[in-house]
Amino acid sequence: MAGKYDDLAAQIVELVGGKSNVKCVAHCITRVRFKLKDESKANDEAISELPNVIKVMHANGQYQVVVGNIVEDVYDAVLKAGGFSDGGAVDADDDDAAPKGVTDVIIDLISGIFAPMLGTFAAAGIMKGLLALATFLVPSFANDGAYTLLYTVADGMFYFLPVVLGYTAAKKFKMSEFNGMAIAFALVYPTMVALTSGEVVGSVELGFAGTFSWYTTFLGLPLIMPASGYTSSVIPILLMIWFGSTLEHWVKKWMPASMKMFFTPLSSSPSPSPLATWSLAPSPRSSPTCSVSSSRCCLA
Repeated sequence: MAGKYDDLAAQIVELVGGKSNVKCVAHCITRVRFKLKDESKANDEAISELPNVIKVMHANGQYQVVVGNIVEDVYDAVLKAGGFSDGGAVDADDDDAAPKGVTDVIIDLISGIFAPMLGTFAAAGIMKGLLALATFLVPSFANDGAYTLLYTVADGMFYFLPVVLGYTAAKKFKMSEFNGMAIAFALVYPTMVALTSGEVVGSVELGFAGTFSWYTTFLGLPLIMPASGYTSSVIPILLMIWFGSTLEHWVKKWMPASMKMFFTPLSSSPSPSPLATWSLAPSPRSSPTCSVSSSRCCLA
């Protein structure tokens, strides 16, 4: 059975120079990206005039056909039309040839981290809103098993948000996605979550930012964390992934190839967690509003 975009895909493949002119195909958020043997064989004007094609771009050594939010369907049809192997999804749209200012870099960073998850994140938020409306109209529904199951599905995205961001941020910072997720798993691990329900060893008041406390120490230094823990948080995991990626890139430069597979994750995954918790709040020693909750914590 012919697909909706089969004809479009066949025309694109033909107009880029045919199957024999295509090295590989991949896609990002809005573009089908070809690596062509000879880009001069591609007919930019004819492709641009095809239905559903927004424009054609040459960037980063790739021939990019911009089709918007139907990109996955068009990409699948292109693979079918050309008999190409699946190159998969690549990083968010960019153009390294164009100079970027600070604002552009920040926007690119934010969009690259958050754009891949926006659809699912929005769907989870809508589901939570609908469930809130349902329990408002029918209060007894809150005690139903269906509500529990649906709320778990919807709220799980928010609760484990650090894991999602650990994956997308790792891709953006060019770090191993699994190393990034390993860092995030540590933040939402039940033992870490349970720490905030234990005895407060010490705390520091940060005014409008609230109170940051520590419930245990790491090699004698306090592990400072918010009272609510790190579930559903954003900034801590982004800081940790940035630090972890920097450490991973440095380790890879000198680590022998035979040891990289195991020792790079060993060095880049555990380190960011304690180091980032120390950097998330000002040092208690320099804060006049610091309050000590136990004699075990001695501050100058």
